[in-house]
Amino acid sequence: MARSNFLEWAHLKPSNKGLVALYWVQLLKNFARKLVAFFVPIYLFKLGMELWGGLVPALSLVFWFYLSYRLVFFIVLFPAARAIRQFGYRWSVLVGTLLWVGFFLMLSMVETNVWLLLPAVVLMGLSTPLYWLSYHTLFTEEGEVDHFGGAVGWMAILESLSAIVGPFVGAVIATVLGFKALFWVGVIIGLLSAMPLFYLKHHKHADKVSFKEMVEWLKEARFRKASFSFVGRYIYDAMSSVVWPVYVFLVVGDLERTGLIFSLVMIVSVMAVVVAGKVFDKSHSKGVFAVGSVVTAIFWLVRATLSTFGQILVVDGIDKVNSAFYWLPYNAFMYLRAKGKQAFSFMVYREFFISLGGAVFWGLLLLMVQYEWRWYVIFGVGAVGVMMSQFILEREE
Repeated sequence: MARSNFLEWAHLKPSNKGLVALYWVQLLKNFARKLVAFFVPIYLFKLGMELWGGLVPALSLVFWFYLSYRLVFFIVLFPAARAIRQFGYRWSVLVGTLLWVGFFLMLSMVETNVWLLLPAVVLMGLSTPLYWLSYHTLFTEEGEVDHFGGAVGWMAILESLSAIVGPFVGAVIATVLGFKALFWVGVIIGLLSAMPLFYLKHHKHADKVSFKEMVEWLKEARFRKASFSFVGRYIYDAMSSVVWPVYVFLVVGDLERTGLIFSLVMIVSVMAVVVAGKVFDKSHSKGVFAVGSVVTAIFWLVRATLSTFGQILVVDGIDKVNSAFYWLPYNAFMYLRAKGKQAFSFMVYREFFISLGGAVFWGLLLLMVQYEWRWYVIFGVGAVGVMMSQFILEREE
């Protein structure tokens, strides 16, 4: 397929260098996420097992780390928003990327000094708002309203292609060379991901954010409901990227087979994303999203009963097909809601509730971890989070 035809199919105009640059930045960053960051919760779990020799303290270390990360995010959110307004999106994404690189550097040295987890979690908490607030706002401003489903879908396809090879290759690197080498790979790819930013025009905005304005927004019932959807979607993401990989590692027992499962299921995910993106662009169907949400929630309940490599591979593969009709429409609905003069404010206030709800979520998991029936409750919370996402459907006037 010719380059121009591909860009047209993906709803990317050759003149829209901003969106093309974003695609490249996110492609490289997601490759680092799937190759390296994917293994961070497993690394923390293994570290906890080595330090304390028990399942409960090892899981507690994982949950503590992500609770601390969300608290740091919560504290720096509004200062980060002011910095983005002053320096613009491009430089904010760049600084956020460099802080993320610093996070990997800290993790590469944790084996010699476990206290380096503290600056690591701080760097992660600082990098995330600078990167993701700018990224989401840029994507909202650069994207076309009639093609958000396709744009989100193609972003997901590019990310999924890296996710096909990332987990398995990362597992091999960690097994053969160790986690330190894996984290250094993350440093290198993270630096490379910053290069396309220089093709991004310098964006600045006049959209001011404040706690007072957020309180005013909360007087609107639809935004209050939307805030619940933000938390619900975060729970889904946290379960998928942190809790589920640790559970799979516990069941299958080694890094290679864990990585292999996630690489294999991403193959079917790519095909599902193509279909889901096209379906949403044609219909903007709330029904597709509603059905996808219900089935995804059911799959989270089923996961607590899985105990073999084959069961996990089959169930996760089927769920990856279905869940594309949950998270892709959700992302498209979210970007559609954010579209407008106050897109940046929307993203900042969205992250406020995500961080607040995320802290409660990780705190709840810390309380549940000591009980034998922990996994049923944890995956049940994941199902509830998916259903909470439904509140995104009500649009502001």
